[in-house]
Amino acid sequence: MNTITLLDNESFFVEALVRPAGTRNYQTRVYVTGAPEADVSDALDLYVAHGYPARGIDAQVDKAFDKAYKVQADGQKLVMAQAAKAGAVELRLLTLHYDKFAGCSCGCSAGWVNNKPLVIRGNIIQSILVRKK
Repeated sequence: MNTITLLDNESFFVEALVRPAGTRNYQTRVYVTGAPEADVSDALDLYVAHGYPARGIDAQVDKAFDKAYKVQADGQKLVMAQAAKAGAVELRLLTLHYDKFAGCSCGCSAGWVNNKPLVIRGNIIQSILVRKK
């Protein structure tokens, strides 16, 4: 894989993965580690108590999960802003929205999606990893 290191200091590691030629994924995705994880324990208890409803069936369960994941998404936004301020200026070029299915259609790889591809040093960027050390 061809990567470009955007920032590597004592606080952050930011790396961009260049999109391989011929691939169809034209939106840049951003994955963040080091932010607080979602605490879904209360939502899971409610999910079990309500009989394991599918998404969209039980509004109370859906709201509980959404509230838990919002805390995680807000933490990821904060990490990205800190990394941009620390020197990963390319992150400032992105207009992102949170997507539970950014990396996989099953929802196992949530992340941030830019509406158009990001170009850095003449390369179309497939994804960016922002890791808080």
